[in-house]
Amino acid sequence: MNNIHNTKFAGTFYPDNANNLLKMFRRFETQSVFSKYNNIKAIIVPHAGYIYSGFIAYNGFKVASTDRYNKIVTLSPSHYVPIDGVACNNFSKLSTPLGKIDTTNDYKALQKQKGYTLENSIFLNEHSFEILLPFIKHFYPNTPLTSLIAGNINNYQIYAKKINQLIEKSLLIVSSDLSHFHPYKIARQIDNTTIKKILNLKPIIKPEEACGANGINILITIALLNNWTPILIKYQNSGDTAGDKSSVVGYCSIIFVKSK
Repeated sequence: MNNIHNTKFAGTFYPDNANNLLKMFRRFETQSVFSKYNNIKAIIVPHAGYIYSGFIAYNGFKVASTDRYNKIVTLSPSHYVPIDGVACNNFSKLSTPLGKIDTTNDYKALQKQKGYTLENSIFLNEHSFEILLPFIKHFYPNTPLTSLIAGNINNYQIYAKKINQLIEKSLLIVSSDLSHFHPYKIARQIDNTTIKKILNLKPIIKPEEACGANGINILITIALLNNWTPILIKYQNSGDTAGDKSSVVGYCSIIFVKSK
């Protein structure tokens, strides 16, 4: 199968040149002090342009890069195509400026299950999926990837059980920004409440609180099934990074650690 996903957002959301991308990553590296955690099973990271949210995402990926995984599973929201359930794809490789990512064959089993749709076109214009790929290639260069997009979810328990079966010895990455287009202080208040709900494993996160709410709610449900503990790594909004404080978007990186 020669079915490669090519980049659409390189050069706009993030650098399309490997040297410039690595230069940005090195800057993120020098701007942070990273704590070490073991048994990291999942992370929530943002998906805006790197000048806005890349620093927050880098922190989450960096902290989760000390463990090794059999595969990576991403769960992103659908911004443009209305779908029910979860979409998968059968791309053989995924392009990034840092090289191509190998994919798994999970789609062969998933497309036979109720609730999954095999539809490559949903992924072609979805930035919340593509934004993750350069980080994944950088931190997990030889780890294969299964990428999923969550649409309308009627029962989080059902999908939590489905995805939980998929992620043994894997890292689950949920793609989500937080609140959108509020003044700086109000946004921080809203986001603080949302983050507290996540840290206390209290669904339901609403779409106005996080655009990847469905993925977050699935992750919280999985965490409750597996006794995972969420830990906030970084929170900022676009007013802190590269934007106007009159109307901001919130971003966080949260890891989920398996308790002993």
